[in-house]
Amino acid sequence: MLKRLAIAIGAIMALTTPMAAQAKEKVYAPKSKWVVDYGVDRCTVGREFAYENQSVMLTFTRVGSSDGVRIALIGDLPRIKVANSITMRFFPFGDSFESDFFNGVSDDRKSVAIILSTLAPFKFNEENADKFVSRGVNYRLKEEHLKAINGLVIDPNPGSAMHFQTGPMGPLFNELEKCTNSLAKYWGFDNEVLNSLSKNAEPIGSPAKWMRSTDYPSGFAMMGRMGVVDFRLTVDETGAVTQCDISNAMGGERFSENVCKGVMSRARFTPALDKDGKPTKDLYINRVIFMMENG
Repeated sequence: MLKRLAIAIGAIMALTTPMAAQAKEKVYAPKSKWVVDYGVDRCTVGREFAYENQSVMLTFTRVGSSDGVRIALIGDLPRIKVANSITMRFFPFGDSFESDFFNGVSDDRKSVAIILSTLAPFKFNEENADKFVSRGVNYRLKEEHLKAINGLVIDPNPGSAMHFQTGPMGPLFNELEKCTNSLAKYWGFDNEVLNSLSKNAEPIGSPAKWMRSTDYPSGFAMMGRMGVVDFRLTVDETGAVTQCDISNAMGGERFSENVCKGVMSRARFTPALDKDGKPTKDLYINRVIFMMENG
């Protein structure tokens, strides 16, 4: 079967009908406390869970105030067929949704599944919906739901649902909010200005055109190696991209290098406007996915 290169910016998800309780559901109980990682490029909360002799780390990561929340699983994961989507829902209620995923191996040889749908933070509302959706956020978490959510069910394959007993999730997202606010300050941004922008920096044309098939690292495509790269751009008052930083990456440094090289040379923006309508600098956050598709 022929393969073709695919490089995508953003992620795909689709709502499905509510997922019924699974008779064969594996319940993963907490094995550690939640830990907050205040990194210089991202904020992550993670906790280790266990089912029998299987151990899995569940993480939620956020890069900035305009970014959504990203999910990853690391550890003893069931074999996931590349052609499948992962189905998820928050327990005890909520629509299930399907997401593409990146299935790889970490530096310490542990299995990794990075879920490519991005969750909207609880401050998401109808007024700011366009801003979050335009930046790849595609599943809404309602603030009132967070008070009742105490679990996450992920079904990597039909009939093999993993039920993580997370406990209350509202405090977790509060910690991510505090952490991302401190990150913006560390990067030289004023949170008050960022949160009061009348218009964010907006790409001119489709971000999908920032990356080309020639940006797939030579040799990696032949080996079928895939990569996921989360990046952050600093956009100045004129709309020019002045800096590219990698907030998180999986697959190898060459993917990261090619992302910043491609984006810096091709990305163009209309500048952000402050609350008074004056041009100002802004952050732009997104993700590039390198993968091989059947064709």
